[in-house]
Amino acid sequence: MGIMNDLQCGYLIGRNSGMPLGGVSCHAYFEFECGKIDVSKLSSAWEKLFHIHKELRSRYCDGSVIECDGLPPNSKVEYYNISDSSKEEQDKFVARFREKRSHRMLDVENGQCTAIALIQLGEEKNILVFDWDLIAGDVRSFLNILEQLACLYENEKSEFNIVDSENLLLKRKEIAKTCRELAKSIIEEDAEHYPVLVTLPMLNLPDKLSGCTYLAEDRWIEQKLWKRFQKKAKEYQIPTEILLMYAFGSAFLDITKDNGILINFPSFQRSGSEAENVGDFTDIKLVPIYNEVAESTSERINRLKKYYDRLSSFSGYPVTKIRKKLLKMHPDSTSIAPIVFSPMLDVPLVSDRFKKNFGKLAKMLSQTPQVWLDVQSFVLDGMLYLSIVYPQEMFSQRLVKKIADGYEENIKKLIG
Repeated sequence: MGIMNDLQCGYLIGRNSGMPLGGVSCHAYFEFECGKIDVSKLSSAWEKLFHIHKELRSRYCDGSVIECDGLPPNSKVEYYNISDSSKEEQDKFVARFREKRSHRMLDVENGQCTAIALIQLGEEKNILVFDWDLIAGDVRSFLNILEQLACLYENEKSEFNIVDSENLLLKRKEIAKTCRELAKSIIEEDAEHYPVLVTLPMLNLPDKLSGCTYLAEDRWIEQKLWKRFQKKAKEYQIPTEILLMYAFGSAFLDITKDNGILINFPSFQRSGSEAENVGDFTDIKLVPIYNEVAESTSERINRLKKYYDRLSSFSGYPVTKIRKKLLKMHPDSTSIAPIVFSPMLDVPLVSDRFKKNFGKLAKMLSQTPQVWLDVQSFVLDGMLYLSIVYPQEMFSQRLVKKIADGYEENIKKLIG
């Protein structure tokens, strides 16, 4: 038996409909348009993943992670053959299926943290549906599952470098202990000046909302521009994801006119021994971006780099402690760092192997409890895929579109 970390416990709490912006799970949903699929090979590959990763066959409840006796029912592929139906009937079936699954709460307390379904539309036309509750593992984890599924489908004897995740996370905790005092001193010095006020126009206040439906405003940065942006980050000697954060933060502040924004930044970076594992290896930082209009772009980026370098000097410091400190300092604040900036740039969202064996991504939907905006960045087909996920009951599409437009425009401005 293992112990859930603060983030996993937060995901469970967020399911409570009595919480502001609660009543939902931290959930990702994907549809892939596929050609001919060997159902037997798919079933075998999917089940093998449950033998490989104990996180897929565990129960997440009451602060504990408990391995199930045997494999859970969701280790079997769900199969729906509607190939004899008309095109109109097929479209209706897929739409109903999507509506039911895309925002559902998987039964993680009874070992259901992921599932896969195959909808057969014709002999060589299928839809593969995958969904995942992030209580079992971070964004890198479910990308690993998709890639490993493709490997096992291609070659059932594929082997992976899987190390016991619990031991790896214990090593992370030991490393965090060595820099705990440094983390405390940095937080003590910086937190007093953190910008926590967010004056974003709302349709409804978050404490009045629960069980929301989430939409996404998407943008694409073509491959040539994306490569130039990466080159620009090297010129500034700043990580690419932090330069992206600057582009977003500046667009956000252009709208709110606040003196700054405190961004919730989950880092999904892993060591080589952690790379192929499933688990929550997220290291969360609260990163301030200040709205110093008198400063040049270079000065503002260097200021952000300075703060990020300070925060990077320690790891594993509980973000809940920082939030509690800030809530005491700002008791009237409606939320602390409710904007999440979550980039996954070092591996593609869908690999070439996955596309070869299954097909291309057709639809992606996600949600996160108690988060106002989830700003996601992925690499797909060599391009940068930007997605701002938001509760439609809280923000207008027009507002989020304006933020996304400004974000995209700032990326292009930085490229020059």
